[in-house]
Amino acid sequence: MHSLSEIYTSIDSQSILLWLAMMLLITGIYNKKSALSIFSIALIGIVWYKMNGQLSVQSLTYMGINMMLVSAIAYFSSGIKNLYAQITYLLFASLLFFTMHSYFSMYTIRFYSDTIQEPLDQEAELLVRFDTQEDLKKWISEYKSTYDILYPAFTPKDKSYILDEYLIVNLNDKDNAYESIREIEQMPTVAYVEGNELLELKLPTRNTSKSNVSSLSSKDPYTNRQWMAKAFDLEKFHKQISKASSLSAQEVSTIAILDTGVDANHEDLIENYVSTSPSYDKDLRGHGTHCAGIAAAVTGNNIGISSWIPNGIPVKITSIKVLSNNGIGSQRTIINGMIEAADKGYDVISMSLGGRSNPNREQTYREAVQYANDKGAIVVVAAGNSSMDAIGYSPANTPGVIAVSAIDSKMQLAEFSNKIDNITYGIAAPGTDIYSTLPQNEYGTRNGTSMAAPFVSGVVGLMKLYNPDITTEQTYTYLRESAIQKNSNNIINPIGAFQLMMQTVSAE
Repeated sequence: MHSLSEIYTSIDSQSILLWLAMMLLITGIYNKKSALSIFSIALIGIVWYKMNGQLSVQSLTYMGINMMLVSAIAYFSSGIKNLYAQITYLLFASLLFFTMHSYFSMYTIRFYSDTIQEPLDQEAELLVRFDTQEDLKKWISEYKSTYDILYPAFTPKDKSYILDEYLIVNLNDKDNAYESIREIEQMPTVAYVEGNELLELKLPTRNTSKSNVSSLSSKDPYTNRQWMAKAFDLEKFHKQISKASSLSAQEVSTIAILDTGVDANHEDLIENYVSTSPSYDKDLRGHGTHCAGIAAAVTGNNIGISSWIPNGIPVKITSIKVLSNNGIGSQRTIINGMIEAADKGYDVISMSLGGRSNPNREQTYREAVQYANDKGAIVVVAAGNSSMDAIGYSPANTPGVIAVSAIDSKMQLAEFSNKIDNITYGIAAPGTDIYSTLPQNEYGTRNGTSMAAPFVSGVVGLMKLYNPDITTEQTYTYLRESAIQKNSNNIINPIGAFQLMMQTVSAE
């Protein structure tokens, strides 16, 4: 049983406004007062805006339950003729309404914590945001004896962004994280709270293809194991880049692989690799090294595989380790990695990671992507491997990222790939039977949208080399307008995208 104090605490301004709005709506309908009904609908719109202006299963469920409760209250109220009796009834009915609303809210908080959210980092459960440093410091001073607080949560060089107004709250083992979110978010100076979710790499398995592509003339011996090399005419693309290399370009373009680290000494990566930190330059898991090879393995060196980066073209890769050796990371570690890449001035941030999410509870990713975009970085993200809609997976659903789904060698959406139909900047790329680099000068095949994302990152890295000021929107326009339309997929066309961009640059 919940105490009355718990019930009253759960009554927030949105609940009160929603109750009043729907009571007016039902009353207006029963009494045929159109002006009252219109006013109440406007009030409901205001409440929805205060709830972040986004529809979700949870908010729709709340609305439906509340409508039924208020309808019942208004219906029985209309049958009471005595004014005082009607007022008394409404007071008791309102109390009952809020009691039921509280029980339902507490139930759905727990329900959605089990079915939508990923588990939280047990060493840093909550991300708490404030609108100003003054509010943040005041809150720390007031609650430092109540909560285990860690500040700052993020360390951007540019302090003018809201990312500087975040702190971490560590919870006790007995605390319910989702009730704590609700409790803290209702405090006057707190702007927003979300869970610091854990993400874990989970690559799909499938039968890999053993066929070789014998018609290629590449100097790299393992190019014949890369089916995408022939399917997307890698040799023709390299010739195109060679012709463009006489045009003006920035000195270097750098792709940051945010992952499990990268084997910096790999024979087919070392010439294209620049170090951000020695602690990022090894990879026990292998995932980051595999992604790095797809994005920018050294081409034409008579070793290993080929990538989209022709020999001698100054597109580099670097590593920022945001996942553990077991492939686990938190929202906080990933966002700090994004901030580090942006502050270093890297051109592309490639993230082959993600997890399920509630879009209403992912504001921190939005602010991190905005920060990276404003610093000139283009963020490329894997769509996810759950055969679901990527709109329910972060950071693929974050505004401002290019989300990449996976196709197979038949140009069909891979059976494991999330769909990107509802993503603003969505594109498909090869993600099955992808042969690439592994630690200790090894090579191997992997599957997943994790492999598709660095495929796109490599192409975007080249585009940034020749058009340093290109934005995410402009980049996606070139990718979308040149895309291969096949099997209902918009598939990246590296040759077409680069040609389209260079035509625009030359015209300017």
